Amino acid sequence: FVGENTGTIEKSCSYYRKKGLTGGFTGIENGNSETACYFFHHEKEGSKKLEKLSDAIRGQRLKEIEDEEDIRKLGFDTDKIWLYCQDGFPLQFIPETWLFHLEESSKYPQYLTEERGEAKTVVITNAKELRQLAEKINGGDRELGGAYIRLDDDIDLGGKEWIPIGKDRSNAFTGIFDGCGHTVRNFVVKDKKTENKGFFGFIKEGEVYNLSVDCILKKGTCSGGIAAQNEGGVIGCCSAVIEIKGKNGAYGGLVGRNTG
Repeated sequence: FVGENTGTIEKSCSYYRKKGLTGGFTGIENGNSETACYFFHHEKEGSKKLEKLSDAIRGQRLKEIEDEEDIRKLGFDTDKIWLYCQDGFPLQFIPETWLFHLEESSKYPQYLTEERGEAKTVVITNAKELRQLAEKINGGDRELGGAYIRLDDDIDLGGKEWIPIGKDRSNAFTGIFDGCGHTVRNFVVKDKKTENKGFFGFIKEGEVYNLSVDCILKKGTCSGGIAAQNEGGVIGCCSAVIEIKGKNGAYGGLVGRNTG
């Protein structure tokens, strides 16, 4: 789920669809900063792969999840957020209720009031607009990097190379990105020049909500589906279907390195 965490993660989970467990929920955890977080797996009792993990205690065998009550006992809200499923992975988001409402964000009011100054609101509807957004933010457009950005449709990037939004710390994303429950899919980040790989490279005190990604990340110093690095920011109600290839680095399905 996350490569290295010194921030806070709550009520989250990851799932290995195939055999061949390569990691738990967290690669490196500094401090007791994760609550009701688990990884689900198919390994047998006494598995050597489990014994090698630093957080094997977070593992939940799918065979032992028999009904909705087992999920509730782990701390997952099956009334408002999670839907219990009997076949395959036992948890899915409830489509009508899982989205985060931006009105609850402490940062959001500045984008609604007349006193918001130069804060911008940007609506993205297709792949071309999304690529242009990334290019401008990575080119040093700080106003756009601090904007309120809303995704109005699912976007397919055609299997092409993606340059992460906020590819380096000096051009980090600092605004609000609301995916509105949509998915950005079919992109790959493999360029050797890109060390921080993900949909976002750096989030610095920015906020990302209601976004799903489906992608492939290859190597890099730090890699995560939503963001390579989240520095003091917030990622909420987001998910990732991801394939990561690499050995040396902070790699996570959702975030590579989290301090937010």
